[in-house]
Amino acid sequence: MVVLYVVTVSYVAYCCLILGWLIATERSWIEALVKFGGIYGTLLAGIPVIIAVLVAKQQLDANRRQHVATVKRSLRKELEAIDKIEGMLIQIIESPLEAENLFGHHENHVNKIKIDRDDVDLIAEYIPDKLFDLILTLISDVSGFNERTLDHGYKRKKAEENLAELKEYAKAILDGLKMHRNDLSKYWS
Repeated sequence: MVVLYVVTVSYVAYCCLILGWLIATERSWIEALVKFGGIYGTLLAGIPVIIAVLVAKQQLDANRRQHVATVKRSLRKELEAIDKIEGMLIQIIESPLEAENLFGHHENHVNKIKIDRDDVDLIAEYIPDKLFDLILTLISDVSGFNERTLDHGYKRKKAEENLAELKEYAKAILDGLKMHRNDLSKYWS
């Protein structure tokens, strides 16, 4: 776009320089304009063409932006589903590994990782089945992890190892979601 603007400005400046030179060398303005129109008429005819190209480029850019907005609007539910699941996965990935954060005196303190199964069921139709199956497995694993850590006899080291495994599994699913988002982006790229 910048190149088009530079070409347009340069072209118009060149025409102005020629007209200025003719005005300076001819006896009157009218003679300069007649000579300019006669000798450099094709040069003058190029100005509207360049301006038309500039306007057409702007219209194409506006149409492209509108197309991207329309496609994203049609994929809104799917993109929102991906965002929601990514938020849940990031919660797992960023949960602390320290044993003192896994074990506390109150149940609320212990049960750090929460995934709402109802939210996942609502967005099931908007993500690929394979990813949904992986997410259901992860939910089951998180639920089992939370139940095991509530048991006071559960070893801290084992809990930390299990949490590390959950994090790796969540990262793998997150990578799959990113690939799915990239796959969707081809519709507006």
